[in-house]
Amino acid sequence: MQLTPIHFAVVDACSNGNYGTLSMLIEAGADVDARGPSCISPIDLALAGNSLHVLDLLIRAGADVNRTGSDGFPPLYWAAVSSGDKYLLVQRLIDGGAIVDVKTHEGLTPLYVAAQVGNYKSIEVLCRNGADVNFKTRTGNAPLSNASEEGQLEAVKKLIEFGANVNARNGKGNSALDQALKLGHYEVAQFLSQVQCGR
Repeated sequence: MQLTPIHFAVVDACSNGNYGTLSMLIEAGADVDARGPSCISPIDLALAGNSLHVLDLLIRAGADVNRTGSDGFPPLYWAAVSSGDKYLLVQRLIDGGAIVDVKTHEGLTPLYVAAQVGNYKSIEVLCRNGADVNFKTRTGNAPLSNASEEGQLEAVKKLIEFGANVNARNGKGNSALDQALKLGHYEVAQFLSQVQCGR
């Protein structure tokens, strides 16, 4: 597969703010779900370019916000895990019909990966839109234990704010507090200990 004109127009719009070509292609009926190399879609490029405006144009033109690429990951996963906490893109995808608790081929949800990388604003958006805060992976890990393992204090706080079970245990019998202590994330461990004590 090769890049199509709409792929180039999306890159141009994200990089240079030139929306005219993209709008013209959409109006002419260009395929907003066209796949390029590695099944990259126009939505994938809009997310990579961090362009809410381009993403909005594509969604309004009917782009499929739940279609996965060859890697098995949907757009909401990539928005949730992206560096820089692209929570506005997460919200726009959800508003456009993205399934909040969509699972990847690995069985991970957008909330789970947002917790891992500490994107606490994306966590808030996902939770406010019904994400399962106590979802467990095949190995029994929940978003809270994942955030604790990675030392993501703000993510831990946000998950607890939305009802994460601080006493839940993973498949190995460890709690989020156990994970934080084991990996030397003492600030996270102190916070979790205070929550368990009801402070």
